[in-house]
Amino acid sequence: MSYNKSLRPLYPGLFLICLLFFGLNQFANAQNLVWITGENGKYGLVDPSKKQSGSFLYEQIWKLKDGMTKVRKEEKYGVVDKNGLVVIPCEFDYIGDFSSGLARASKNEKVGFIDQTGKLINGWYDGAWFLSHNGLMLVMNNDKFAFADRKGSLITEWYDYVQDFSKGKALVKKGNKYYYINKKGKLVKEGL
Repeated sequence: MSYNKSLRPLYPGLFLICLLFFGLNQFANAQNLVWITGENGKYGLVDPSKKQSGSFLYEQIWKLKDGMTKVRKEEKYGVVDKNGLVVIPCEFDYIGDFSSGLARASKNEKVGFIDQTGKLINGWYDGAWFLSHNGLMLVMNNDKFAFADRKGSLITEWYDYVQDFSKGKALVKKGNKYYYINKKGKLVKEGL
């Protein structure tokens, strides 16, 4: 593809300020490719030295982190690497930020965790949250809650009510009884 004036940023000064403010590594990679907006208002990667670009496919891009960036195409989210190669296809309703190799994602009104290849970890739920301070996840289905480890394996049974862990214990409720459990899901003592 030959160089096209439409590939230049609409406001070159603003683009330069963004590069300086956010840092070049957020917009460029080791091959000096940069994200830029095309005539269609979508983002694509451009190699300024060759005056060539790929396709302008993405409605939105996020900050480059760990060699990957989240993208949005046709209202679906995916992930591309620093060279613009698709790592996770744009098939999710939402993808959160990755933490320790996992990200919260949603699809078809369900929530779960995916790894950096887009593989679902242990199924879809009505709700799912990282509990970053203790390395666990909280999941919900049919108004019941359970704790899971970072591999997605449930470490507790399903409860009617849960509180987060404090000093190694979490208060849970099953039926009309309250209990304290440890991080392995074992009963520590009856509560309340």
